[in-house]
Amino acid sequence: MGGTLAQGDCLWVVAVPFDSLQAGDVVAFVSGGKTVVHRIVERRDGGFATQGDANWSRDSALLTADRLIGQVMERERKGIRKAVVGGARGRRRARL
Repeated sequence: MGGTLAQGDCLWVVAVPFDSLQAGDVVAFVSGGKTVVHRIVERRDGGFATQGDANWSRDSALLTADRLIGQVMERERKGIRKAVVGGARGRRRARL
């Protein structure tokens, strides 16, 4: 994820309705048998396009409801908890 999240961060993931998600939200989902944490970049027919903040390209598969684990709300790094910004603010932040 780049600047938003770092390897070793502890994440607080909350189950949310799939339809409540929007571009800019950071989500955890299953891909290829692994847990992936990326940001939603666009709503499309059939799901959401996702991309890691530090990645140059979008993920090849759309995020669908059956693969969603939840939305990342907070992260803890070196004992300090911080909210993970989502929605429009999160999307602007990811572009920086």
